[in-house]
Formats: sequence, C-alpha cells, structure tokens
Amino acid sequence: MGRASFALAVSLARRFPKSRAGRRRSAVASEKASEEKEESWHRIYAPPVRLKDHRSHRFAVDDPDGLKHLRDEGYVVFREALGPEEVEHATDLFWKYMGLSTQGKVCREDPLSWQSPNWPGQCYNGLINSGGVGQSEFMWYVRTRQRVLEAFASLWQVEPADLLASFDGCCAFRPDARSRTRGGWFHTDQNGLTTGSDFACAQGLVSLTHSDACTGGFAVIPRSHKHHAKIFERWPLERENDFFVLPRSDEMLKAPWEPHLVQMRAGDLVLWDSRLIHCNVPAWHRFDEAPLSEALKSAGLEKAQQALLPELTSVADAAWTFAAHEANLEELFASWGLAPPLLPQVAQQLRAWAEQVAEEQAALAPPHRLSRLAAYVCFAPRPAPEDRGAMRMRLAAALLGATTSHWPTRCVVSDTALSREGLANFKDLDGVALRLLGCEAKDAATARGELRTVLRTLLQRCDGAHLQQLAAIEAEL
Repeated sequence: MGRASFALAVSLARRFPKSRAGRRRSAVASEKASEEKEESWHRIYAPPVRLKDHRSHRFAVDDPDGLKHLRDEGYVVFREALGPEEVEHATDLFWKYMGLSTQGKVCREDPLSWQSPNWPGQCYNGLINSGGVGQSEFMWYVRTRQRVLEAFASLWQVEPADLLASFDGCCAFRPDARSRTRGGWFHTDQNGLTTGSDFACAQGLVSLTHSDACTGGFAVIPRSHKHHAKIFERWPLERENDFFVLPRSDEMLKAPWEPHLVQMRAGDLVLWDSRLIHCNVPAWHRFDEAPLSEALKSAGLEKAQQALLPELTSVADAAWTFAAHEANLEELFASWGLAPPLLPQVAQQLRAWAEQVAEEQAALAPPHRLSRLAAYVCFAPRPAPEDRGAMRMRLAAALLGATTSHWPTRCVVSDTALSREGLANFKDLDGVALRLLGCEAKDAATARGELRTVLRTLLQRCDGAHLQQLAAIEAEL
C-alpha cells in the first residue's frame, strides 16, 4: 500500500464518532475470541434451508405502496428502474470494465476466460468488490440512472442532488459449475449492538438479468427486520463489523419463517432494509434439498460426517466444493479434520455428485451468458455541511479508485485500484454525479475544482504506482 492509501485508511478510521472509539478498542481486543465464538455458532449442523417459490410484486418507482411494502416486508422490487436500452448499455460497460481491469484476461466472447484466477472478486458468493469496480464507468452509469435516484430520493424525502452514493461493487454468477455461489449464508448488514436495531439504511441492487430459481439471485426472509434486536440478544457480537451471518441453528432458518428468492426482471431495482436477513443464493438444484448427513450415511461414509457437516449442509454443497477445490481437496479436507484414510472414498463420492450436478446444470444454463449480473447501489442523505472532513475523505477515496461498503456516510474502503483502466473519467461525470460522489458544489466546474484541491494534497503524499495514477487524473480535471 502506498503512503496515500495508508494515510487515507488512517484518516478514515479517525473520522468515526468519538462515542464509538471505546467500543472499537474493546472490539479489537476481543477480536480473536469473538471470531472463535462465531465460528462455533456456525458449526452447529442444520438441514438446508428450503426457499419458498414466490413471485414478488413489482411496483412502479413512483408508487407510494412500494415504500409501504419496504417498511412492512423489509424489501421492495421497483420495476424497470433501467429500460431495455439502459440494461444493454450497462451490461456492455460491465464487460468493458472486466476486460480493461484484467488487462484483457477476461473476454466477453470467450467463456473459457471467465475462470478463476482471471475473474476478480469472490467466487464463493459472486461478489466483485475490488479492482476499482466501485469507481468504474459501469457502476457510475447505473448509479446515475434517473429512476434509481428517484427511488432513493423518495425514500429519504430529499432531492436527488442531496443524496450521497456508496462506492459499492457488483455481483456476477458465472454459468460454470466450478464457479457456483455458496448458498445458505443468510446475514444482516446491521450490527444491533453498535449501529442499533432502528432503521438506519436501505440497500439496493439493480438486476441486469432476469432472476428466478433457475438462475439464482437475491433471497430474503420477509419481515425479519422487525425482529432484528432479538437476533443480537441470541447472538451478541463483540465487534463493530455490521456484517453478521445467521448461525445455522437460528430459529429464523426454521418454520414458520419462509425464506424466498426475490424474482426480478432485467432492469428491476430492489431495495431492502439493512436489518433484513438476506443473501445471494445459487441456481436451485435437487441436491440442495438433500441433507449431506443422510447422503453420507447412505454411501457408508458416516465416519466423514464429523469433519464435513460443520462445513457443508447439503449434497449440493459437497458437489460444488469438489468442483471448486478438486486440485487442493486433500489439503482442504485435512484442514477440516478428515482422516486421511477416508479421503479417497469421500473424494470419489463427491466427484460423482459433482458430475451429476454439472451435467444437469449444463442443460439449463447457457455457457456463453452470465447467470446473473447485478449492480449494488445505496444512497443516503448528505451529512451536515460542517462535516467537510468526511467529504474530503470520500473525494480522496474516489481519486484513489476506492470501492467501499454499502454505507454511503461511512466510507469504509475495501480496496483501491491499481490503475485507472475501466474507471470512470471525472470529466464525464455531471454535476449531479459529482454531488453524489461528495462534492459540495452543484455545478460540475466548481465541483471538479474541489477534486483538484484534494488531488494536490494526495500528490504531495503519495509515491510509486499511486503517484503515476493520480498524475493521470489531472488531465481529467
């Protein structure tokens, strides 16, 4: 990390309110113990969660009943936030970004190039939150679509120019079996013990593909946001991180709760309360509802249950694990505590399941098209004018090509870009976009002047690759 990135990270940390500083020190001190506790929560085996077959109502962006649905159910689908031509253009920009940011290793016309390690992001959940994607031309195009901004402006009762955007990334599901996203990681993005259990944020995503049980997508537990405080009474966190995966034994993963996949059409926008329990889920397969415990017993592999069940819940989990980790399966299973003599038999059985899944999925998923593509969007009202330090941090983050969490007002940086390839050109951003970025001025010329001021400070403090990258931005401003 160059000095500029390090200084940015330190400065961002210092921008947290003083009332949270003590909690942060306490959280850091107990981080290891907290992680061990949470790991123990997740090693309690439970059968796979069955998703309810549900067709969500799609509201018009200007329909007030949509926001009522958000309050009551915890999520809402707004139809056609992007029109067909906008969806097509956004998709083209995604592939343009992928090609440029990977130096041509990923090619839209060559599905074989979509394999890891060419493909950025996290293959186990489909998320792409690195490589500067948060500042990509693709993401800025989606963020600045009129109906996307109108939906958030209506939610917060402000004008679009008075919103602040997160620098979030996107999600892509590839059709290859080895890239299948993990299922069952239902979570909330709001820590009840630090952020609290009142409404704090509405997250969003724009789906650029149709999504249903055959593609996988976004799953929710409706109305779970109303029981948010009780979750943290059952599972008290000892850290500030807002991300929390629901333990497998939690009552919300059992009846009468009914998790379901939110079906969407290309161009739809879904908003959800950050307290809501939700996750990405892969395309459905019959093995998803086959408990691994029973399958191992039927195969005469009961002795493997102790090592595998804390990590995997269904036969589908086991099959996808083999597909993704065949090359290092022995090392992986050893880390789980599987006895070496059992490895050949277990590997053989997992291979058979993986081959069945791959054969059946190939008949459903076109190999030349992504199963799912979604852009994460989140906006919140701008903070008080006197908090200019926080806004300068956002401008610095944008100049460094940062991707952040979904919280617009916190600027929690997850990654900064190594180059400007595929990133938005600042001279192409209009006044509204620059306001969403964090500039105070409403006209583009004055806003770019604010960016130049922050850029000069960064140029004085950075070196190496960041110096070259930042120097190139001067021409854009």
